[in-house]
Amino acid sequence: MAYKIRTLFLILLVSSLFLGGCASQMKTGESPSAGFIRQGYVLLDRADYRAASKMFRKGVGFDPQNARAYRGLGLAYLGLEDYYRAEVFMRKALQLDKSMSDLWGYLGDIYIRKGDEKSAMEFFDRCPPEDSHYAELHFRLGKMRLDNGNTDIASAEFKKSLTHSEFWGGYWGMGKLAELDSDWNSALNWYRQAGQKIDNAQVNLGLADAYYQLEHYIPAFFYYTLYLGKAGDKPEKYARKIKSNLEKLISLESDADEHKLKFALDKSEIVKAGVFEKNGKIVKVLFEGMLSRGKYDLKWNGQDQQGNPVNNGEYIGFVKSGDEVLLIKFLIQ
Repeated sequence: MAYKIRTLFLILLVSSLFLGGCASQMKTGESPSAGFIRQGYVLLDRADYRAASKMFRKGVGFDPQNARAYRGLGLAYLGLEDYYRAEVFMRKALQLDKSMSDLWGYLGDIYIRKGDEKSAMEFFDRCPPEDSHYAELHFRLGKMRLDNGNTDIASAEFKKSLTHSEFWGGYWGMGKLAELDSDWNSALNWYRQAGQKIDNAQVNLGLADAYYQLEHYIPAFFYYTLYLGKAGDKPEKYARKIKSNLEKLISLESDADEHKLKFALDKSEIVKAGVFEKNGKIVKVLFEGMLSRGKYDLKWNGQDQQGNPVNNGEYIGFVKSGDEVLLIKFLIQ
């Protein structure tokens, strides 16, 4: 009898430790399945595909009919280049939830990687034009065509992407095609439209190149700096070189004492103002939003976005309003 009681106690202890460990990772009121799936997507964003797959499997264990868990498993195995399992789990997710139409694009990607373009196109074509994922799928397909040097088909795919005007990718693609034709005015127009919808490295690089070719050197310097701040470990070497040359060429005005951004608007504009390091990392956003016509004076207190004092050194204050960019050097010492 004592042996049975001791065994039962050990089982309850192990169970409580397991469930306690799970609970420590869950949000209040969150089911075990939802907790594991949430953690899985966090790991997926970090490209830790093996750990993500384990979390999604635990999610499936608690809820075998959860489409998001199967979707996550499919994407994790795609990252691990296990295309067989990736396809199995993506198909299972679609079977449970047909609204996950972006998975048709990922299934198409699998067959592109296998060299089976015919099957890939069948998957891409299964995403209906009215679906919000349609633009992203055709942008990805257009980029593949562009990378392969087939600009005519790339153009057709980017135009399909433009049918969803809120998505940035088609605008970037059309800008890239205009750039290849050395039509820098058109390229700048397309990149501007992309930049109104997203702030990412490739759009910033497109804007920088277009402004540079059109000899608008201050905005070129601004966007090269932003690009280098977002591009990760291996940014384009030529972007570093051009930015360095531009810094000598444009002779930025210096405000070493007051750290103020003084500017005027002729009309109401969406304005973004802040401070970044010379390597492009945004230190603090001082203002972002609509301002009416008038004169403005923004002061930086030498702190970052979290309120911590920044290190001594040179920083650059910026004001972007419409197509205009104002840059001023600040010195913290």
